[in-house]
Amino acid sequence: MGTAFAHWPPMNSRRPKTAFALMKLEDARASEGVFVGADQSIEKEVHESQVVKWDTRRALAVSSLHKEEAPISFIRSLIQRGNLEAAKVAALELRGKIQEGDTHTLPLLAFEEVRIAIFESRWEEVTQKVSEALKLAVPPVTQLALFQMRASAYLELGNFAQASIDLEEAEQLSTLFPFATSVLYVRTLKVRVLARIRGVPQAQDLLNSIIKERIDSGKLDLDLLLTYLRVQIDLNRLSQRPFWKESIACFMLADAIGDKLYSALAEVDYISSQTSSLEEFLKKTESLGKSFLKISKIQEELSGKSAQSTSCLIILESLRENLGTDGKSSLSQLLSEGSFNQALLLLNDLGIVADLEKRQILAVPPQGQTSKALEAVSEKALSKKEFFAAIWGRQAYSPRLHDTLISSLIHRLKKDCGVIAHVEDGCIRVQKTLLVL
Repeated sequence: MGTAFAHWPPMNSRRPKTAFALMKLEDARASEGVFVGADQSIEKEVHESQVVKWDTRRALAVSSLHKEEAPISFIRSLIQRGNLEAAKVAALELRGKIQEGDTHTLPLLAFEEVRIAIFESRWEEVTQKVSEALKLAVPPVTQLALFQMRASAYLELGNFAQASIDLEEAEQLSTLFPFATSVLYVRTLKVRVLARIRGVPQAQDLLNSIIKERIDSGKLDLDLLLTYLRVQIDLNRLSQRPFWKESIACFMLADAIGDKLYSALAEVDYISSQTSSLEEFLKKTESLGKSFLKISKIQEELSGKSAQSTSCLIILESLRENLGTDGKSSLSQLLSEGSFNQALLLLNDLGIVADLEKRQILAVPPQGQTSKALEAVSEKALSKKEFFAAIWGRQAYSPRLHDTLISSLIHRLKKDCGVIAHVEDGCIRVQKTLLVL
């Protein structure tokens, strides 16, 4: 049993057991890194799908079947899938059903209402809702997440000093809950604040150390990569570096997870990387704004119809600087090829390959010839002569002398990186879509 859970009052039989069970699960996993007990409750199945397997489709399917008995899990699954309107309706219905004195369901509902406000960019409302939620009997692990979300709102409001204060509160709680999902967001949010207070170089060093620490400890999941890439896009914008490849990678990851909102946000990032005028950007994102309120809010801020957040200000700046460099693998081209579920994503600097079909991440050492080979085959199918030149330079290609070298390197790609390449009609091509950063 987790540290904080021991201090909660005993469960009243009139209170919903599902909310209590969910608190128990979150507390144990956040403090000890494991799920409580061997029982296969609805909360456990949904929670495990959400935070371990990152299978949002399954989480929503299961919670939809049991939304009456596990309403918080249902609302949480809707939010994670980007179905915010449905989540708001479900939250409102649940608030009308909560009995007086229910100290378990009410705090968790208040937390989900804050999350909805976050996803809809209602920053002032977020700060108010968090303050109200903290007055309830909120479990400490939930307090950690609330401080993180309020810090995020203060960042968007440009109040970096208050954001730093909330991050300090969250960091103190994270010492009790080292496995909490919010811990990664707290640390990467600190990177974004640091970038604006002390500059991008210090922030980049901090981000690199955070990710390296997570990799060394074996804490690799798709959420880690998605969060890392979104922060890297922010740092690239601030330092006026291209970020179109990171945007494509974010889209691939979000698509594999099944997060529709983050897929749309990644598409917005990509469009902004390829667009030099606000008018063109608004036109290209018009349909996305109609589908997602958060994107509609971004469009309003950029158009001057509402106060501009920190994120929108930096988008405007990147539009002015025209940071995009359209590559050979554009998002529009990849979109036309269908789902990214079959794709592989290689982050060369981190030594990571993500198999999006299996939702698995491998730590690999792609250096030297392996790294060059991955770069080469990710762009297009290559003849043996072209492949040889990309790896070994100007030396003249000879089938008799060099085909064995090429076969050996292709085998190494599969063994070390999980990248299957094959020779067809004299050309070397990869089996799956491969994006290399």
